[in-house]
Amino acid sequence: MKTIMTLMLAGLVSSGFASNDWKTLFNGKDFSGWSFDTLDKAAPETIWSVKDGIIRVMGKGKPNGVMRTEENFSNYEFEVEWRWPDKPGNNGTLIHCSKPRFMSVWPQSIEVQMMADNAGDFWVIGEMIEVNPEQIAPPNKRGPSRRRINLVDGAEKPAGEWNRMRVIARDDTVEVYVNDQLVNKGWNASVSEGAICLQAERANIEYRTIRIRELSNDWKPVFNGTDLSEFIVEDGNATYAVKDGVITGTTVVPSPNTFLATKAEYGDFELEFDVKVHDKLNSGVQIRSFSRTDENGKFKAGRFFGPQVEIEAGPGQAGYIYGEATGRGWLSPEPKSKDKAVNQHEYFNNGEWNHYRIVAEGARIQTFINGQLIADLADEEIYQTHPKGHLGFQVHGIGKKQMEFHPMTVSWKNLKIREL
Repeated sequence: MKTIMTLMLAGLVSSGFASNDWKTLFNGKDFSGWSFDTLDKAAPETIWSVKDGIIRVMGKGKPNGVMRTEENFSNYEFEVEWRWPDKPGNNGTLIHCSKPRFMSVWPQSIEVQMMADNAGDFWVIGEMIEVNPEQIAPPNKRGPSRRRINLVDGAEKPAGEWNRMRVIARDDTVEVYVNDQLVNKGWNASVSEGAICLQAERANIEYRTIRIRELSNDWKPVFNGTDLSEFIVEDGNATYAVKDGVITGTTVVPSPNTFLATKAEYGDFELEFDVKVHDKLNSGVQIRSFSRTDENGKFKAGRFFGPQVEIEAGPGQAGYIYGEATGRGWLSPEPKSKDKAVNQHEYFNNGEWNHYRIVAEGARIQTFINGQLIADLADEEIYQTHPKGHLGFQVHGIGKKQMEFHPMTVSWKNLKIREL
């Protein structure tokens, strides 16, 4: 193991990301790019080591300490995987770290907790971050609590299995995902830049896949908020209108599925929007889609087709991915199950606005509804045929069973996209 520093005191230079590609912070071999601080002058090599591409932290029975990046970061997405090799214990990721040893060995920072059964809690160490009032733990004998309780328990995996934490720190906001589930969110943080530390807090823990990437600031609106000049209507006769920055699609009878398609094309991207739909109307958002230019077997020329992210009331399949007019049906495996506990969910709030997030990167498509991971699909076949294409906002055709509810609407707002 290479010689490692025991304490970093000098001011650090903020990282200058070359691009928004992932940057590896742990090379799998040694601790290049990291420094160490321990209590009681404990030798770092008695706690930290690397074997088989894994950082092994033998913290049980040892003094507390931190491993700290030699760079500062701001506006980033950070990922780390961890597991408990034996008995689960206490540990954490410290973000926006500044003054060393502000509290014992912990630097001034915001801690994102990894403690077993509490992953995602915030602990403030000389800093502040706002959360919902009910998340602030009650005061103790020493005064106000530093703990900000997470939103969701049960996101962690059992001891011995790898967990993934994703921290999105943008300006003064912080979002925390554990195994792709949103577990905490804070805003108006008192700090937005600093080093990143991983704790050794008297427990054995292992880390791997430590990486970071710049959060691109080039989010762009999908439409101009006033008219539909950036779209064309594909296939059907449903109507679309804009009012107060909201696009509303309305059913027309008779009509096949109708799509309000962007003129722009997108390949790898992150898309966010809010949507509200009539409880009896099926809808969806096409991604990487386009119209056929000629006849293809049983498929009609000119038909708008490609991956579709489902929009529908719950319990249902909202957020799962369908192969619109591809002949494959559902691309996501869950809706194919006959088990209702598998093929449907209730994360979509009926009659209300719902927040969608879609990340399409290579063959992988992830969808989130109201912060909850719904689909995580890797489909090489659809990626080969649809690596790039248009977005399309669907008003589904309706049948006899839905006629009593006609006309029905689906509305979208706050549409924004950034290309990856």
